[in-house]
Amino acid sequence: MKRRILTSLIAVIFILTAVVLVTGCKKSKAGETLSIIPENASMVANINFQKLAQLPIFDKSIKEAEEKNVEKPSKYFKDYKDFVDKTGIDLKKDITAMSIAIVGPMKEGMGQAPNFVVVAGLTYQKDKIINFIKSKGGEFKEEQYNGETIYKFIDEEQKEGAVVFLEGSIAMGFPNAVKNVIDTFKGKMKSVKENAMMKAPLEKMNPAAIFSFAMGIPEDVKKEHKVGGGMMTIDMTKAECIFGNIDYADKTWTGLVQLVSKNETANQSLATTLEGFKGMMGAGGAEFAELAGKIKFTATAEAVKMEVSLSEALLEKIQQKLKSFGSQMAPSSEEMMPTAPEEGQPEESTEPSETTEKSE
Repeated sequence: MKRRILTSLIAVIFILTAVVLVTGCKKSKAGETLSIIPENASMVANINFQKLAQLPIFDKSIKEAEEKNVEKPSKYFKDYKDFVDKTGIDLKKDITAMSIAIVGPMKEGMGQAPNFVVVAGLTYQKDKIINFIKSKGGEFKEEQYNGETIYKFIDEEQKEGAVVFLEGSIAMGFPNAVKNVIDTFKGKMKSVKENAMMKAPLEKMNPAAIFSFAMGIPEDVKKEHKVGGGMMTIDMTKAECIFGNIDYADKTWTGLVQLVSKNETANQSLATTLEGFKGMMGAGGAEFAELAGKIKFTATAEAVKMEVSLSEALLEKIQQKLKSFGSQMAPSSEEMMPTAPEEGQPEESTEPSETTEKSE
């Protein structure tokens, strides 16, 4: 399970970093939430929310959400102002940073027992948030743990989640992961910064970017030599970590993903395979061919690297192309309507025929 997950993460992270850019998705601040991610985290991501909230795309997303809300009103908020009034949180002003982590071994984080946690650094009013959730029918089961109150709940998928309000931050995720965050916050558990496997990728991660992530490669995965299969077989014997980031400047989105592995032959093989996948993008049209030209894979004796640089103009063209694909694939209202029988032809009956009944 772990090997399949890791293979998927490595391959998909390289490819999907570009996809995240297509769909539009301060160092000290990011470090504040990272410092209370527990030592047993196997993957960490940071969102520089202050930087993200200043981008035009942030305001555009809020405007689009409000427009959709007019067509199909939400049962929670009328508009963004209503959200701020009811929760006491202004996303543009109050959230400083956000860290996301998989706590525990990767197979637990992604497989049988998911153990995700999100830690947001922000200014908040606890009572206002709790009262709003309860007013909408939300129910909590309170648990005291290490001097803090954990609010447990059941999500829409009938899985148990938990949230805790700490000084200057809120942690939400699976109960065990939230408890680990509390232990780290209280100094009873070490931070992920002291995790030997995560130390190298965390040092290479750029929390000043809008989005950044880091993942160490577990020793048991290295011992398996290779993960995956077919075209995506990856030699992991000398792999150390994977890290990357997405950022924005001068109306251009840039992305970097790097797998550190001191195996030149394996690195070149992976880069060649990824180039092959990139070559398939041109089949989607001129826009995707141009996109493929903005993605660069390189391999050295030390690492495999993907670099992406996409202008807003190109992203807009690709987004419009994706919308056209969607409209072509979606059936029209006329196609979805039942067809009336032609004049003189009997209507098709939904009742079983005598022949069918006898044959049964």
